Amino acid sequence: MSSVPKVLLVAEPGKDGAFRHVEGLLRHLMDAGIPAGYAYSRKRTSPGQKRLLADCAEREVPILDLKVGNVPCPRDLVAFRRLRRFVAAHGFKVVHAHSFKAGYLARRLRQVPVIYTPHAYYSLVPRRSLSRGMVEKIERRLAGRAITVNVSPDERDYALEYLGVREDLYRMIPNCVDHHLFRPVGEEERQDLRATMGAAGDSVLLGAISRVSWQKDPETLLAAYDIAREQDEKLELAVVGADITKGIDSKHPPIHFEHYDQTPPFYQALDAYVLPSRYEGLPITVLEAMATNLPLILTDVTGNRGFGTFPLNSLTLVRSESPEDLAKAMLKLAAKVRDGSAPEPNHRDVVVDRFSPERVYGELKDLYREIAE
Repeated sequence: MSSVPKVLLVAEPGKDGAFRHVEGLLRHLMDAGIPAGYAYSRKRTSPGQKRLLADCAEREVPILDLKVGNVPCPRDLVAFRRLRRFVAAHGFKVVHAHSFKAGYLARRLRQVPVIYTPHAYYSLVPRRSLSRGMVEKIERRLAGRAITVNVSPDERDYALEYLGVREDLYRMIPNCVDHHLFRPVGEEERQDLRATMGAAGDSVLLGAISRVSWQKDPETLLAAYDIAREQDEKLELAVVGADITKGIDSKHPPIHFEHYDQTPPFYQALDAYVLPSRYEGLPITVLEAMATNLPLILTDVTGNRGFGTFPLNSLTLVRSESPEDLAKAMLKLAAKVRDGSAPEPNHRDVVVDRFSPERVYGELKDLYREIAE
């Protein structure tokens, strides 16, 4: 088999889920001795960015700060020219862009093949706006300028049927999760982790990792918890995300962390994971929760709905933007956890079979070889 060509990964500024996918892929390439580079933007960074940049510098991996935000603007022309020079100077044979802004810049390149992974098309937002209309037009115009890699069936259908992505310029390769890192722990260790978080030992502890955005809808999450907590005082909610409780008047504030340096212990302390998004691509946090073998409560929306195609035995899908429906699901799950009627989740088995780094990164490396030939 031919060697993997030198690849440049271009990350979306500020999109945490996509960043974690890029970080994992870049570390995999570096650990395997595969030549790679990294383009990012310090204007909207992610919590793990500083550590990744330090590792890149130590391993002498070429780095480019594009100095752009995630909205198209006139300065993007400067960023594009710098990206083009960077690709030429370091001899990259493939460019793999992640999320809209990175794809917007990279798909204008002419000198090398480009791969574009949207990680949830912004134009999938289920409401009309000027920004959505603009992004939709850009996606259509650039659809033929790269290999599009979709991470979920919902994304695939939208790309092929609505954005006009051609069959020969399309692949479906999901996000992955390091199931060696994200794994369940024994009950004694779990109780220690809960105590460290400030959760009661006899509570049912739900958790969510989110950010302040219309997409993630933290308002519905906190409103649902208020409703559920009124009926079950032994139900607790832990959330991770900067400012996600800010400006939300909660009668029952959750356990809140602005950030969590190492997220595996957060999942390991939980009884279930909750995601109330209005739309998704293939959410990394859900894969991490699955690898930890947690029950899931997700909104029945694009990107989440695809999890229903897998044989998951502890998945509940609820209507989006409905605190009442989400609260009912929380209470029902809590009751099952207490009386022991909840089945042992099979979610980790699904992750190991379909979303492992070995499988997903193997498929991506095969694609890099294919398009560089």
